[in-house]
Amino acid sequence: MKVKVTRTFTFKYPLPFIEKFGYDTEPIASLFKEFRVIATHLYWCRRLGIDPFEEVIDKLYSLPSYFRDCLLDVNSQKYLFKELVRTHRPKRTLIRLNPKVSVDIYPKQKNCIIVNLERRELWVRGFYRKRTLKLPLSRKACNYLKKVLTSNPSKIATLVLRDGVFEVHLHFSRKSSIPRIRLPLSRGKWIIAVMDMNSRYGMVCTWLYLDCDKREWKITRVKKYRRKNLTSLLRYVSKIQRARDRLRNIGSLDHSRKLLYNKIVKSCLKKQRAINKDFIAKTTKEIVLRTRRIAKRYSAQPLIIVDKPIAEGLEGSSLQRTLLRFAKILKCKALWYEVPILFLRLCSSYCPYCNEKLTFRKHKHHRIGKCNKCGFKSDRDTIPVHFFVNRFSVLRAEKQVLKANPYIIYGVKGDN
Repeated sequence: MKVKVTRTFTFKYPLPFIEKFGYDTEPIASLFKEFRVIATHLYWCRRLGIDPFEEVIDKLYSLPSYFRDCLLDVNSQKYLFKELVRTHRPKRTLIRLNPKVSVDIYPKQKNCIIVNLERRELWVRGFYRKRTLKLPLSRKACNYLKKVLTSNPSKIATLVLRDGVFEVHLHFSRKSSIPRIRLPLSRGKWIIAVMDMNSRYGMVCTWLYLDCDKREWKITRVKKYRRKNLTSLLRYVSKIQRARDRLRNIGSLDHSRKLLYNKIVKSCLKKQRAINKDFIAKTTKEIVLRTRRIAKRYSAQPLIIVDKPIAEGLEGSSLQRTLLRFAKILKCKALWYEVPILFLRLCSSYCPYCNEKLTFRKHKHHRIGKCNKCGFKSDRDTIPVHFFVNRFSVLRAEKQVLKANPYIIYGVKGDN
């Protein structure tokens, strides 16, 4: 089965940073401002069924060619309002929208984007006063791009100016061949990574070796992924907010001090988002690559099972954005590396054999669940594995009483 997968790399360049390389940023800001006004005018003319003004069309043809392609060619992949036109009710937020300009990544065109890995630069042609805008790339970004370009994907880029930051988004797409997975599993050898995203102590991934022909299975590895502790950072943010509110209540908060407090809070929250984003990127990549590596070692087929909570149950909670974003990025990377992935509900509070409610005994680093009806006993992080083997495979495993093994819990290799 062929599946189209897209990976996106985002490069952000603040306008003061671009000025250090001898470029004037006023033409860039004015160009995007004109494009935003023209895009809004053309969109509402299309939605209301009226003809646009001739002055607007003449102004549009004075812009670079890839600005015109995003607004005029309805059947093009770069068309800007492809999704918005399908909406039944016009959105008022369109006036405040920052339209993205789609550009091709080809080295032979006049108006395009070139990724120069030798010089570690990003070239934007036909954009800045008929000159090439050369922006630097980090060594880490070049190494990532080299790995992605080896698979010869289709390439396209989008440009956007948001809050004084010039953003370049590079989109790489290709078709991955993913085998069809039919449950229950009945044949072959499998290395299954069971991902429990709603664990109390963090995200837990358990790698399971399943041999359907010999009717054998075992847990090869368990690892917990914990995000960096942000308690001190959040306490500092609340402290700054309380101080700001206290000064405002007594009437001694002037405009300059208010801007200073808001700037501190904004920088701290930006740091928090960066930590979450880095944790998600590293963890998802490690899970996918380790699953492929273990499957190659056992000469088995890789498979990722995600125990994702229901979206309705997460609505309004603090984990809503983190868990759903983690699942989305994990799916994208798994399909890019041609690893099949499934989203199933695997219970960890009920016995996988008799459906009785488990009673848990908490320890310092783990929780042991015990069934009072059939005597099943296991660590809570490995209960979803028993649930998967007993429900989604033809292998009816015998009940195994698992003792708390610290070598398995902390991610060191070990068999159960």
